[in-house]
Amino acid sequence: MLSYSLFSPKILPQHRIHDKYKSDSDRYWYNIPAVALTNRILYPEHEMLLHITPDILEHRLFPVIEALIEQNFSYRTIDMEYAGTEPAIWRMMPLWRRGVDFLHTRDIDSVPTETEYRFTRAFENSQCSIGTLRT
Repeated sequence: MLSYSLFSPKILPQHRIHDKYKSDSDRYWYNIPAVALTNRILYPEHEMLLHITPDILEHRLFPVIEALIEQNFSYRTIDMEYAGTEPAIWRMMPLWRRGVDFLHTRDIDSVPTETEYRFTRAFENSQCSIGTLRT
């Protein structure tokens, strides 16, 4: 499973000094089609699950998500209060689901790189229980 979170940030992260779009509240929407398509090609056997807040259903770009719901893509609405960026951790929720053999969590604004792809495939073929890669 490939797990992501998408939520309306209550505060926008300011640590991305290299990112001129860091104050754009829609910035996390821009790569969703590319991430979904890349995942469909690289990981056809994995479901892509997007954890969203209820307000995302009303966002003007939500039809993009609806258009992706064909094969191996779904979303789950999580109705929990949050103050900052806590929903980012929701992508870990599948750890507690039965039948999830592999869980790869990613940022929704990051398309998988070659290094990440090689790492995830090596991890899946290993005897390791946990793996981490920061790129």
